[in-house]
Amino acid sequence: ELSFDIQEPDALEIEAIQDSPASTGGSDGEALVRVTGGTAPYTYSWSTGSSTAKVENLSPGVQSVSVTDARGCTSETEVTITEDIQPLLVDGEPEAPSCAGASDGTIALSVQGGKNPIAIAWSQADAKGEKIEGLSAGSYQVTITDALGVEKELSFDIQEPDALEIEAIQDSPASTG
Repeated sequence: ELSFDIQEPDALEIEAIQDSPASTGGSDGEALVRVTGGTAPYTYSWSTGSSTAKVENLSPGVQSVSVTDARGCTSETEVTITEDIQPLLVDGEPEAPSCAGASDGTIALSVQGGKNPIAIAWSQADAKGEKIEGLSAGSYQVTITDALGVEKELSFDIQEPDALEIEAIQDSPASTG
């Protein structure tokens, strides 16, 4: 009498993980799939068309992968590629008018991070962009909002320089001679 002990391979299990997020607005995310069980070698089929265990150049969003082992067993899963959005950082540098009563002051903003598009709203209706010019002394406010609704508010008080005052002084009387 013959007796056979047939071993069944471990079930094919896969896990897809994000290896690195995509940069803001970029397509440089990475993901990989880890395989346990089943029978090697494995074939990979990503929603991007890639056929390797690791994929690159991914945009933010859901990516799916299917893994098939040597016996034709298949397992599928998904991974979400996130976007590496840097914090919204805003700074501003005001420059006072050159003389008392002049209207040549400026405010220049430095906006970094956040998710584009970035909206800049100044308290002056006609002011637009990261740099406003032609400013006289006064208070100015700006609100910067990114596409995710993250908001930063800044206020600037521009002071005008003191007025130039001159005084004529007689150094010595004029001679009448």
